[in-house]
Amino acid sequence: MRGLGKSLESEKSLWKSLLFPFKRIKSTWMQEHGALIKVRLIIKMAQKQSQEHIDAAWKWFVTKYEARGYRSLNHFASENGMQKSSLSRYFHLEREIPSGTIGKLCIALKVSPEELLKAVGALGWPAKPKRTRG
Repeated sequence: MRGLGKSLESEKSLWKSLLFPFKRIKSTWMQEHGALIKVRLIIKMAQKQSQEHIDAAWKWFVTKYEARGYRSLNHFASENGMQKSSLSRYFHLEREIPSGTIGKLCIALKVSPEELLKAVGALGWPAKPKRTRG
């Protein structure tokens, strides 16, 4: 029995010696990449929209779906085959609207793509005036 205890101790010692380099690599990786992660977080925070802009985008969306006769976000989402959480994230400016969803939203809300993209801040420039021939 004593021999068994000794082999367990030597086995633990072996495992510790094998794992030590991996711990060092992990620590080094965190030191090197930790600064990069912090920089990315700072950039994201700087890119975050102002609360006024978020409120305006959400209010625009609610006004549009209520004008179309939808009683709630849940009603709008279920009638148009969209996820309620995704819609909330799009109009609280937490997530970009995928290009395939823009058309669906425009049809459901009866707005132009330009109006939708302006509402969420994706377009900041005024519309080009229509050319008249003649």
